[in-house]
Amino acid sequence: MLKYSERKVKGCKGSD
Repeated sequence: MLKYSERKVKGCKGSD
C-alpha cells in the first residue's frame, strides 16, 4: 500500500 498511502499522506495522514 505504498501508492495508496503516498497519495493519502498528502491529503489525510490518518485515512489508511
